[in-house]
Amino acid sequence: MLENFITAVSVTLPLVLMLALGYFLGRLGWITKDFIRIANKLNFNVFLPCSVFSGLYCSNFDISSGAGFLLVVVISYITMFLISLAAANLISKDEAKRGTLAVGLFRSNTSYIGIPVACGIMGTTGSVLASLMITVGSITNNILTPISFSIHSGHRVTAKKLLRDIFGNSYIIMTIIGFVLMLLHCPQFPSPVHNTIVNLGRVCTPLAMLCLGANLDFGKIRNDKRELLWSSLIRLVIYPAIGLSAAILMGFRGESLAVLFALYATPAATLLFTVSQAMGGDSDLGGEIVAVETILSMVTMTIGIFVLKTMGLF
Repeated sequence: MLENFITAVSVTLPLVLMLALGYFLGRLGWITKDFIRIANKLNFNVFLPCSVFSGLYCSNFDISSGAGFLLVVVISYITMFLISLAAANLISKDEAKRGTLAVGLFRSNTSYIGIPVACGIMGTTGSVLASLMITVGSITNNILTPISFSIHSGHRVTAKKLLRDIFGNSYIIMTIIGFVLMLLHCPQFPSPVHNTIVNLGRVCTPLAMLCLGANLDFGKIRNDKRELLWSSLIRLVIYPAIGLSAAILMGFRGESLAVLFALYATPAATLLFTVSQAMGGDSDLGGEIVAVETILSMVTMTIGIFVLKTMGLF
Protein backbone atom coordinates (compact mmCIF):
# COMPACT_ATOMS: atom_id res chain seq x y z
CA MET A 1 0.00 0.00 0.00
CA LEU A 2 2.86 2.39 0.78
CA GLU A 3 4.34 1.61 -2.63
CA ASN A 4 1.03 2.52 -4.30
CA PHE A 5 0.92 5.82 -2.38
CA ILE A 6 4.49 6.64 -3.43
CA THR A 7 3.59 5.86 -7.06
CA ALA A 8 0.53 8.12 -6.85
CA VAL A 9 2.53 11.00 -5.36
CA SER A 10 5.34 10.54 -7.90
CA VAL A 11 2.82 11.16 -10.71
CA THR A 12 1.36 14.40 -9.34
CA LEU A 13 4.19 15.89 -7.25
CA PRO A 14 6.33 16.98 -10.24
CA LEU A 15 3.29 18.86 -11.59
CA VAL A 16 2.75 20.50 -8.18
CA LEU A 17 6.39 21.57 -7.97
CA MET A 18 6.38 23.02 -11.51
CA LEU A 19 3.13 24.84 -10.74
CA ALA A 20 4.58 26.25 -7.50
CA LEU A 21 7.79 27.31 -9.26
CA GLY A 22 5.75 29.09 -11.92
CA TYR A 23 3.73 30.87 -9.24
CA PHE A 24 6.84 32.21 -7.49
CA LEU A 25 8.51 33.17 -10.77
CA GLY A 26 5.36 35.07 -11.65
CA ARG A 27 5.37 36.87 -8.30
CA LEU A 28 9.02 37.80 -8.89
CA GLY A 29 8.09 39.22 -12.28
CA TRP A 30 10.33 36.80 -14.18
CA ILE A 31 7.33 35.34 -15.99
CA THR A 32 5.15 38.18 -17.28
CA LYS A 33 1.68 38.24 -18.85
CA ASP A 34 3.25 38.83 -22.27
CA PHE A 35 5.56 35.85 -21.78
CA ILE A 36 2.58 33.66 -20.79
CA ARG A 37 0.64 34.75 -23.87
CA ILE A 38 3.53 33.97 -26.23
CA ALA A 39 4.48 30.75 -24.41
CA ASN A 40 0.91 29.45 -24.58
CA LYS A 41 0.81 30.18 -28.30
CA LEU A 42 4.10 28.32 -28.81
CA ASN A 43 2.92 25.43 -26.67
CA PHE A 44 -0.35 25.05 -28.53
CA ASN A 45 1.12 25.40 -32.02
CA VAL A 46 4.60 23.84 -31.69
CA PHE A 47 5.44 21.88 -28.54
CA LEU A 48 2.11 20.08 -28.02
CA PRO A 49 1.87 19.00 -31.68
CA CYS A 50 5.45 17.65 -31.50
CA SER A 51 4.60 15.74 -28.31
CA VAL A 52 1.48 14.22 -29.87
CA PHE A 53 3.25 13.40 -33.15
CA SER A 54 6.25 11.70 -31.56
CA GLY A 55 4.01 9.66 -29.26
CA LEU A 56 2.07 8.27 -32.23
CA TYR A 57 4.85 7.96 -34.78
CA CYS A 58 7.08 5.87 -32.51
CA SER A 59 4.31 3.46 -31.47
CA ASN A 60 2.85 0.17 -32.67
CA PHE A 61 -0.76 0.99 -31.88
CA ASP A 62 -3.42 -1.48 -33.07
CA ILE A 63 -6.35 0.60 -34.34
CA SER A 64 -8.73 -2.37 -34.26
CA SER A 65 -8.25 -2.75 -30.52
CA GLY A 66 -8.58 1.01 -29.86
CA ALA A 67 -11.78 1.75 -31.78
CA GLY A 68 -14.02 0.86 -28.84
CA PHE A 69 -11.94 3.02 -26.52
CA LEU A 70 -12.21 6.06 -28.80
CA LEU A 71 -15.97 5.56 -29.08
CA VAL A 72 -16.18 5.63 -25.27
CA VAL A 73 -14.18 8.90 -25.30
CA VAL A 74 -16.65 10.55 -27.72
CA ILE A 75 -19.68 9.30 -25.77
CA SER A 76 -18.07 10.52 -22.53
CA TYR A 77 -17.56 14.04 -23.88
CA ILE A 78 -21.12 14.28 -25.21
CA THR A 79 -22.56 12.92 -21.96
CA MET A 80 -20.51 15.33 -19.84
CA PHE A 81 -21.56 18.17 -22.17
CA LEU A 82 -25.26 17.47 -21.65
CA ILE A 83 -24.87 17.07 -17.88
CA SER A 84 -22.76 20.24 -17.73
CA LEU A 85 -25.42 22.32 -19.50
CA ALA A 86 -28.03 21.19 -16.98
CA ALA A 87 -25.68 21.65 -14.01
CA ALA A 88 -24.69 25.17 -15.09
CA ASN A 89 -28.36 26.18 -15.18
CA LEU A 90 -28.82 24.93 -11.62
CA ILE A 91 -25.62 26.48 -10.24
CA SER A 92 -25.97 30.04 -11.56
CA LYS A 93 -28.67 32.42 -12.82
CA ASP A 94 -26.16 34.54 -14.76
CA GLU A 95 -26.12 33.60 -18.47
CA ALA A 96 -22.47 34.58 -18.98
CA LYS A 97 -21.43 32.50 -15.97
CA ARG A 98 -23.54 29.58 -17.16
CA GLY A 99 -21.66 29.38 -20.47
CA THR A 100 -18.28 29.46 -18.74
CA LEU A 101 -19.39 26.93 -16.12
CA ALA A 102 -20.69 24.49 -18.72
CA VAL A 103 -17.48 24.57 -20.77
CA GLY A 104 -15.33 24.33 -17.63
CA LEU A 105 -17.28 21.26 -16.54
CA PHE A 106 -17.02 19.20 -19.72
CA ARG A 107 -13.72 20.43 -21.17
CA SER A 108 -10.81 19.00 -19.15
CA ASN A 109 -7.09 19.71 -19.28
CA THR A 110 -6.10 16.49 -21.06
CA SER A 111 -3.43 18.18 -23.17
CA TYR A 112 -1.12 19.66 -20.53
CA ILE A 113 -2.00 17.57 -17.47
CA GLY A 114 -3.71 14.45 -18.84
CA ILE A 115 -0.82 13.15 -20.97
CA PRO A 116 1.84 13.45 -18.23
CA VAL A 117 -0.54 11.84 -15.72
CA ALA A 118 -1.28 8.91 -18.06
CA CYS A 119 2.44 8.49 -18.83
CA GLY A 120 3.27 8.77 -15.13
CA ILE A 121 0.91 5.88 -14.39
CA MET A 122 1.72 3.61 -17.34
CA GLY A 123 5.02 4.93 -18.72
CA THR A 124 5.41 5.83 -22.38
CA THR A 125 2.79 3.24 -23.39
CA GLY A 126 0.12 5.62 -22.12
CA SER A 127 1.09 8.36 -24.57
CA VAL A 128 -0.40 6.81 -27.72
CA LEU A 129 -3.97 6.42 -26.46
CA ALA A 130 -3.65 9.77 -24.68
CA SER A 131 -2.60 11.47 -27.93
CA LEU A 132 -5.54 9.95 -29.78
CA MET A 133 -7.86 10.88 -26.92
CA ILE A 134 -6.95 14.58 -26.97
CA THR A 135 -7.32 14.66 -30.76
CA VAL A 136 -10.78 13.09 -30.69
CA GLY A 137 -11.59 15.26 -27.69
CA SER A 138 -10.37 18.40 -29.44
CA ILE A 139 -12.59 17.79 -32.47
CA THR A 140 -15.57 17.09 -30.20
CA ASN A 141 -14.83 20.05 -27.92
CA ASN A 142 -14.34 22.49 -30.79
CA ILE A 143 -17.89 21.67 -31.83
CA LEU A 144 -19.48 21.61 -28.37
CA THR A 145 -17.75 24.69 -26.88
CA PRO A 146 -19.27 27.32 -29.20
CA ILE A 147 -22.63 25.53 -28.96
CA SER A 148 -22.50 25.91 -25.17
CA PHE A 149 -21.76 29.64 -25.39
CA SER A 150 -24.38 30.02 -28.11
CA ILE A 151 -27.00 28.60 -25.77
CA HIS A 152 -26.04 30.80 -22.82
CA SER A 153 -24.40 33.91 -24.29
CA GLY A 154 -25.98 34.39 -27.70
CA HIS A 155 -22.66 33.73 -29.47
CA ARG A 156 -23.49 32.76 -33.06
CA VAL A 157 -22.18 29.40 -34.29
CA THR A 158 -21.27 28.99 -37.97
CA ALA A 159 -20.23 25.86 -39.83
CA LYS A 160 -17.31 27.74 -41.40
CA LYS A 161 -15.89 28.73 -38.03
CA LEU A 162 -16.33 25.21 -36.64
CA LEU A 163 -14.41 23.71 -39.58
CA ARG A 164 -11.67 26.35 -39.26
CA ASP A 165 -11.30 25.71 -35.52
CA ILE A 166 -11.06 21.94 -36.09
CA PHE A 167 -8.87 21.64 -39.17
CA GLY A 168 -6.86 24.77 -38.46
CA ASN A 169 -5.69 23.16 -35.24
CA SER A 170 -2.01 22.27 -35.59
CA TYR A 171 -2.00 19.35 -33.16
CA ILE A 172 -4.97 17.75 -34.92
CA ILE A 173 -3.04 18.03 -38.19
CA MET A 174 0.13 16.59 -36.61
CA THR A 175 -1.88 13.77 -35.05
CA ILE A 176 -3.39 12.84 -38.39
CA ILE A 177 0.06 12.84 -40.02
CA GLY A 178 1.58 10.81 -37.18
CA PHE A 179 -1.35 8.38 -37.22
CA VAL A 180 -1.06 7.81 -40.98
CA LEU A 181 2.72 7.28 -40.77
CA MET A 182 2.17 4.84 -37.91
CA LEU A 183 -0.40 2.83 -39.88
CA LEU A 184 1.90 2.73 -42.90
CA HIS A 185 4.82 1.58 -40.70
CA CYS A 186 7.04 4.26 -42.21
CA PRO A 187 10.71 4.13 -41.26
CA GLN A 188 11.86 6.47 -38.51
CA PHE A 189 13.08 9.92 -39.51
CA PRO A 190 16.85 10.49 -39.54
CA SER A 191 18.11 10.70 -35.97
CA PRO A 192 18.71 14.50 -35.89
CA VAL A 193 15.15 15.18 -37.12
CA HIS A 194 13.59 12.56 -34.85
CA ASN A 195 15.44 13.79 -31.75
CA THR A 196 14.51 17.39 -32.51
CA ILE A 197 10.80 16.55 -32.62
CA VAL A 198 11.01 14.46 -29.43
CA ASN A 199 12.92 17.18 -27.54
CA LEU A 200 10.50 19.89 -28.63
CA GLY A 201 7.63 17.72 -27.41
CA ARG A 202 9.26 17.43 -23.99
CA VAL A 203 9.04 21.21 -23.53
CA CYS A 204 5.22 21.09 -23.55
CA THR A 205 4.29 20.07 -20.00
CA PRO A 206 6.99 21.99 -18.03
CA LEU A 207 6.29 25.20 -19.93
CA ALA A 208 2.52 24.80 -19.56
CA MET A 209 2.74 24.20 -15.81
CA LEU A 210 5.13 27.12 -15.25
CA CYS A 211 2.82 29.48 -17.13
CA LEU A 212 -0.27 28.15 -15.38
CA GLY A 213 1.41 28.66 -12.01
CA ALA A 214 2.53 32.18 -12.91
CA ASN A 215 -1.01 33.03 -14.00
CA LEU A 216 -2.60 31.98 -10.70
CA ASP A 217 -4.25 34.93 -8.97
CA PHE A 218 -6.03 33.97 -5.77
CA GLY A 219 -7.03 37.59 -5.19
CA LYS A 220 -9.68 37.33 -7.92
CA ILE A 221 -11.67 34.72 -6.03
CA ARG A 222 -14.35 36.97 -4.56
CA ASN A 223 -18.03 36.47 -5.18
CA ASP A 224 -17.94 33.20 -7.10
CA LYS A 225 -17.60 30.77 -4.19
CA ARG A 226 -20.80 28.89 -5.06
CA GLU A 227 -19.76 28.44 -8.71
CA LEU A 228 -16.22 27.41 -7.75
CA LEU A 229 -17.43 24.93 -5.13
CA TRP A 230 -19.87 23.15 -7.44
CA SER A 231 -17.63 23.22 -10.53
CA SER A 232 -14.75 21.70 -8.53
CA LEU A 233 -16.99 19.07 -6.95
CA ILE A 234 -18.50 17.99 -10.28
CA ARG A 235 -15.29 18.17 -12.33
CA LEU A 236 -12.91 16.58 -9.80
CA VAL A 237 -15.13 14.20 -7.79
CA ILE A 238 -18.46 13.37 -9.44
CA TYR A 239 -17.27 12.93 -13.04
CA PRO A 240 -14.28 10.74 -12.06
CA ALA A 241 -16.41 8.63 -9.72
CA ILE A 242 -19.13 7.99 -12.30
CA GLY A 243 -16.91 7.79 -15.39
CA LEU A 244 -14.29 5.48 -13.91
CA SER A 245 -16.91 3.23 -12.29
CA ALA A 246 -18.59 2.82 -15.68
CA ALA A 247 -15.23 2.22 -17.40
CA ILE A 248 -14.27 -0.46 -14.86
CA LEU A 249 -17.64 -2.19 -15.31
CA MET A 250 -17.05 -2.16 -19.09
CA GLY A 251 -13.77 -3.98 -18.52
CA PHE A 252 -11.20 -1.22 -19.08
CA ARG A 253 -7.92 -1.83 -17.27
CA GLY A 254 -4.27 -0.74 -17.39
CA GLU A 255 -3.34 1.71 -20.15
CA SER A 256 -6.87 2.45 -21.38
CA LEU A 257 -8.17 3.02 -17.83
CA ALA A 258 -5.21 5.30 -17.05
CA VAL A 259 -6.05 7.45 -20.08
CA LEU A 260 -9.74 7.54 -19.14
CA PHE A 261 -8.62 8.60 -15.66
CA ALA A 262 -6.78 11.49 -17.33
CA LEU A 263 -10.00 12.39 -19.16
CA TYR A 264 -12.34 12.30 -16.17
CA ALA A 265 -10.08 13.45 -13.30
CA THR A 266 -8.12 16.38 -14.75
CA PRO A 267 -9.19 19.99 -14.00
CA ALA A 268 -10.80 22.46 -16.41
CA ALA A 269 -8.82 23.27 -19.56
CA THR A 270 -6.43 26.21 -19.30
CA LEU A 271 -8.00 27.90 -22.34
CA LEU A 272 -11.28 28.40 -20.44
CA PHE A 273 -10.31 32.01 -19.70
CA THR A 274 -9.51 32.72 -23.37
CA VAL A 275 -12.63 31.14 -24.89
CA SER A 276 -14.85 32.76 -22.26
CA GLN A 277 -13.43 36.15 -23.17
CA ALA A 278 -13.85 35.54 -26.90
CA MET A 279 -17.37 34.09 -26.76
CA GLY A 280 -19.18 36.35 -24.32
CA GLY A 281 -18.74 34.30 -21.15
CA ASP A 282 -17.39 35.34 -17.75
CA SER A 283 -13.61 35.32 -18.30
CA ASP A 284 -12.84 36.19 -14.65
CA LEU A 285 -14.80 33.15 -13.49
CA GLY A 286 -13.01 31.08 -16.14
CA GLY A 287 -9.61 32.04 -14.75
CA GLU A 288 -10.76 31.36 -11.19
CA ILE A 289 -12.08 27.89 -12.12
CA VAL A 290 -8.79 26.94 -13.76
CA ALA A 291 -6.73 28.20 -10.81
CA VAL A 292 -8.79 26.53 -8.06
CA GLU A 293 -9.35 23.23 -9.86
CA THR A 294 -5.70 22.89 -10.88
CA ILE A 295 -4.61 23.14 -7.25
CA LEU A 296 -7.34 20.84 -5.92
CA SER A 297 -6.82 18.28 -8.69
CA MET A 298 -3.33 17.52 -7.44
CA VAL A 299 -4.96 16.17 -4.28
CA THR A 300 -7.92 14.41 -5.90
CA MET A 301 -5.79 12.81 -8.64
CA THR A 302 -3.28 11.54 -6.09
CA ILE A 303 -6.11 9.93 -4.11
CA GLY A 304 -7.63 8.48 -7.28
CA ILE A 305 -4.36 6.98 -8.52
CA PHE A 306 -3.66 5.51 -5.08
CA VAL A 307 -7.12 3.89 -4.87
CA LEU A 308 -6.99 2.44 -8.38
CA LYS A 309 -3.41 1.19 -7.93
CA THR A 310 -4.39 -0.45 -4.65
CA MET A 311 -7.32 -2.16 -6.41
CA GLY A 312 -4.88 -3.48 -9.04
CA LEU A 313 -6.65 -1.74 -11.92
CA PHE A 314 -3.53 0.04 -13.24
